[in-house]
Amino acid sequence: MCCEVYRTVNGSHQVELPLSVITCLFDTCKKSRKKETGGILIGCYSSDLSKAHVHIATTPPKGSIQTSNTFYRSNTGLQNVLNRSWTEDKYYIGEWHFHPGAAPIPSQTDISQMIQFAKNIDLNCPEPILIIVGGKPNKMSLGVYLFKKNDMLIMVNCDPRSI
Repeated sequence: MCCEVYRTVNGSHQVELPLSVITCLFDTCKKSRKKETGGILIGCYSSDLSKAHVHIATTPPKGSIQTSNTFYRSNTGLQNVLNRSWTEDKYYIGEWHFHPGAAPIPSQTDISQMIQFAKNIDLNCPEPILIIVGGKPNKMSLGVYLFKKNDMLIMVNCDPRSI
């Protein structure tokens, strides 16, 4: 299988994650050990926004702040990455980060931030995706979430993987 597919409970939305992206997420989290880490997601949506395909998950940009319970993503270098992606019809579609030793469930801060991203017309990302990696280096799992402008959080079925 080349990718894992996550769907909303009612099947209205779908997120496709290539195994290469999942491997990148898990490897980045292992390297961060007990510190939070993260980056942005780059990919594309279907014309009706019902399907998203994640092509790239960046590693933490230079200047990001990582502690055992917080991650503040820097924007350093991201515009260059996005500019290159745009030439291939790939765009910013969301965020990802690691909750070391914890479940891959968004905090209230995560939810508030993603709702603000969904409302921010300058981001041109009406339905941002949040991927959270949770757990310990020897047993990690994913939580995949979709946010809409109407403030309604739609949880995508999670198919936890362990490595």
